[in-house]
Amino acid sequence: MFKLYASLRKEFLLLINDWVGLILMFLMPLLLVFIITIIQDSAYKMVNENKIDLLIVNHDQGAEGEKLLNLLKKSGVFEMKRADATPPGEVKSALSKTGTMMGLYIPLNFTSSLNHKALNVSGILMEDLGLEHEPVSANLADSAKLILYSDPVLQENYSYSMMGIIYSYMSMIENTMMIEQMYQSMDIGGQSGRLQEQMIVNRMGIQHVVALNNAHAKLPNSTQHNVPAWTIFMVVSLGSNIVKERINGSFLRLKTMPTSFMLVMTSKMVIYVIVAALQVVVIFSMGIWILPHLGLPLLALPDNLLALAVVVLLSSMSAVSYALLIGSVAS
Repeated sequence: MFKLYASLRKEFLLLINDWVGLILMFLMPLLLVFIITIIQDSAYKMVNENKIDLLIVNHDQGAEGEKLLNLLKKSGVFEMKRADATPPGEVKSALSKTGTMMGLYIPLNFTSSLNHKALNVSGILMEDLGLEHEPVSANLADSAKLILYSDPVLQENYSYSMMGIIYSYMSMIENTMMIEQMYQSMDIGGQSGRLQEQMIVNRMGIQHVVALNNAHAKLPNSTQHNVPAWTIFMVVSLGSNIVKERINGSFLRLKTMPTSFMLVMTSKMVIYVIVAALQVVVIFSMGIWILPHLGLPLLALPDNLLALAVVVLLSSMSAVSYALLIGSVAS
């Protein structure tokens, strides 16, 4: 027992004399947690919380352009900035001037183009039913088109997702106009409201479920992701100490001492496992008491603290074992 105490005391003295290793073990992970969490938190907020800034340039002379904008506003996805006086050729430069990542241009004849398309579709239906109708246009290639501008830094799939949102609301407007035009063609205009309401009611609902295997698990955020990730920092200090002992000959002297080699290695592992546990306490404390004061999410610990202690112990032993391996192999 005395030999184990003496060996542990020696390893502890070696550890506290290694100021560089102590700084690397405690200060570096704290800095990494602080910096990376702040950087990643902005990305989490951009994806999960913040609305998408959308510059609106509406030159439409009818009512359908405003209907589309009202639907986009009600969606809660976009934070819209109006710049209707902007000429079509200056929308790109207006994006950079306003610091907006995306812009939507609604052309001059947007409403008339939608009316023309609705009239065309209803005319085809009336023709198939053998009823009188307005002549069907053979070419709609010159109809107005919305233009969605995006900053080059945005990923292509992100821009396509925004286009999908706009397409879905455009479909609602187009379907409404098509039904109204069909009722007018059959001389029962003004009676289409009941059908439109029923179409909205009959729309298939979508339930959103977060796929967590554990019902009590916390939703991931920047703090939950980074604080545990940078917790155990053992390899540099322990590995460098073993290399130093081998180079200056103290490792050979340890082998000649009247004690087992396993006792020496056990003392190293015990000391550094304790240090790893202290790292967990220090860094987790930062996630609980410091990061929330910086506007970052609070680190939520699991309900089963015994399981957490077992994971910390096993992770510490794994890190120390890997450090011993690196110290044995490295020169």
